Amino acid sequence: MSSVRAKFALIVALCVLPLALATWFISRALQQEEREDALGRVGAAEGAFEAALKEDIARLQIAVRMITSDPDVAEALSPLDRTALQEPLQHFGKVWPGLRVLIVDPSGAVLVSSHAEEAGGLVGAMPEVKAALAGKGFEGITKVAQGAAAADHLGHAYAVVQPIEGQLGTLGAVLAAFPLDDAYLETAQRRHRLGLSLALEGKVVARSSEAPPGLAALAPGAVQMFRGEDRSAALAAFEPALLRRGGQSAVVTASLDLTEQERDHHRFLLYRLLSVAGVAAVALLVAGLIARKMNASVVELQRVLPGVALQKYEPVRVVQTGDELQHLLETWNGMVAELKEGALWKRALGKYLSRAALEAVKKGDLALGGTAMPATVLFSDIRGFTTLAERMPPEKLLRILNRYFTEMVSAVMHNEGIVDKFIGDAIMAVWGPPTPSGRDAELALRAALDMRRRLEVLNKEFAAQGLPTLRTGIGIHSGAVVAGNIGAEGDDSMAGKMEYTVIGDTVNLASRLESMTKELKVDILVSGDTALLAGDQFQLERLAEAPIRGREQPVQLYRLDGIRAPSSLADSR
Repeated sequence: MSSVRAKFALIVALCVLPLALATWFISRALQQEEREDALGRVGAAEGAFEAALKEDIARLQIAVRMITSDPDVAEALSPLDRTALQEPLQHFGKVWPGLRVLIVDPSGAVLVSSHAEEAGGLVGAMPEVKAALAGKGFEGITKVAQGAAAADHLGHAYAVVQPIEGQLGTLGAVLAAFPLDDAYLETAQRRHRLGLSLALEGKVVARSSEAPPGLAALAPGAVQMFRGEDRSAALAAFEPALLRRGGQSAVVTASLDLTEQERDHHRFLLYRLLSVAGVAAVALLVAGLIARKMNASVVELQRVLPGVALQKYEPVRVVQTGDELQHLLETWNGMVAELKEGALWKRALGKYLSRAALEAVKKGDLALGGTAMPATVLFSDIRGFTTLAERMPPEKLLRILNRYFTEMVSAVMHNEGIVDKFIGDAIMAVWGPPTPSGRDAELALRAALDMRRRLEVLNKEFAAQGLPTLRTGIGIHSGAVVAGNIGAEGDDSMAGKMEYTVIGDTVNLASRLESMTKELKVDILVSGDTALLAGDQFQLERLAEAPIRGREQPVQLYRLDGIRAPSSLADSR
């Protein structure tokens, strides 16, 4: 977290969040429980619907049996006595007003109906009526039509059609049906307190008022939740066994509207969460008042801490909190004062001491003495410097030297070397101490090439300014050295003076090689020991074997031309 105030807010959130989550989970659990109850209720609708449907079908069957077995009906049908035929049908219309009972003559014309206003018309085109007039009965779902004038008057219906037999054969037929329409499902809805819809052959043909609008036909056995744009309901689809007669697939979907119930849940959940949010707001206000000064203290520290990595030590404004934070800020200001003083000394020492010497000072290794270790030593000197110094004003000479040393020292340090000392216009650089790397010879040669390149650029700059150009000689040798503190111990009467450096025959030979560059007319001279350690990645031309005073064996001398190309390096291997 970025501030103390944010941490206080986190603590409040950690206290309030579980309460809010618990409120949400409890509300969701109650809502889920009610949904499961609703799904169980619609899932149980199949039995109740089947029982009511069974009663309705039984009425049709009773009506048909009564008419087909009544001799008075057969007797009245032969002379087409409509008045005599109407009498039994009036009884059905009064007792079961939802039923439609029609008696037709052999031509398919409707003679009488249980609903007098539906008398007339022609149903002979119906396949079921044709089959009954031919002596074959029918029971199941069909589409009742009474001719073109009243086409599809009853629409889809459950019908029982039977022939009326007499002594002379089939005298006509009776058709008893109840429509499977919106009105029928509305009656069933009031009975079962569930929305209902009916699908035939996968298409919804009727629905009650509480059935979700736009609901597609469901597969039998499906029990699921429906969510429309503004309504939600529990649904269960089933295929009544009694409606399978007649060859059509009939699927009834029962629905229980949960829209208001879920709205209540959402509303109550919102009220509860708003209450929790109110508690959180009050807690945050109190925490904010407490954290204001604490936060100001932390912000002060946050402002200055990034500068420590950049060695920028800034004091802070002490916030009067009267607690540990105020003491921390006061301690910080005291520490910053000491760090500034230490950084000042470090920068000053860095201008006079090598990196290895600085490391020794940091570790407190200030005793005289040294350690033998392998190293590579480089000496670089400006050719004709004495003549140049005689002809040039000191100020201009110093400016040229400083510019020259800046580039050469950068080349050494860029290649992980240590500038041990400056000897007039000469530079002594070392690779190895205090910890040899195994690549010291290679890095020294790369530094020499970098010094050559930088000198070429520097000479172009000097020439453009009308200043004299410089020529240098570089000698490099590898071998054992003694690295450590050399100088004088201090006592009560005088201050000690010491220097971290390297000494030994390797240093002397590197200096001698630098001097021999004049005789051999080369700018970089490398000993055989260094060439062997550097490997075959450099372009080294063997010049001669030179006897060196104090050494039994002559020294192999090489001129360093550059770095081999990758292809050349591969060929040499």
